[in-house]
This record gives sequence, structure tokens and C-alpha cells, in this order.
Amino acid sequence: MKPEGAQEDLKTSQEQVLAPAADKPLLKLFEEKGGIMDLLKAAMAAVKHYGNEKLREMWSLWLSEIEAFSQLPGFFQAFSQDREKEAIIYRLVDGSYDFKSEEN
Repeated sequence: MKPEGAQEDLKTSQEQVLAPAADKPLLKLFEEKGGIMDLLKAAMAAVKHYGNEKLREMWSLWLSEIEAFSQLPGFFQAFSQDREKEAIIYRLVDGSYDFKSEEN
């Protein structure tokens, strides 16, 4: 069993991660207008055409998980704080991760 203070710290950390970021009003509006789902759908559509089956399956699963977690309030705002993770979605759309052979 965790000490009581540790449980409170964990709860506070979870609330901070899931709380909408007030400093990103454009992202909040993008999310409210369905732009996140449109972006994820575009990435899923692009990944379906990837030539490497293993990569296609892996990225499809990853995008499905992101789509599921995006239903949580503030998830995508927290996700987008890591620019590398956010950039992955755009790279999936433009085909940057579509390696034709497993040697690449």
C-alpha cells in the first residue's frame, strides 16, 4: 500500500496531465472542431497504404490507441506537449515511416 501522501501526489499529477492546457487555445479549438479525429483518420488512411506489412500493423495499432485515448479530456493537449510524439502523426501522413523493406 502506498503512503497517503504518495497517493495524493499521483492524483494531482494525473489531474495536471488530463487538464486542458490553457496556454494552447488554438489546439483546444482544433480539438473541439474535430480536427484531432480528422488528423488521426488521415494518418490511418495513409498507413493503410504502407508497403511493409509489419509497420502497417504496428502504426495502425498505435493510431487506434491514440484515437481511443483522445476521448479522454485534455489527452491530446498533454500528448502534443512532446513535439516528437506529435510530429510522428504528421510523418505517418506524409509517408516518412513507410519503409519498403525491413532492412531500412
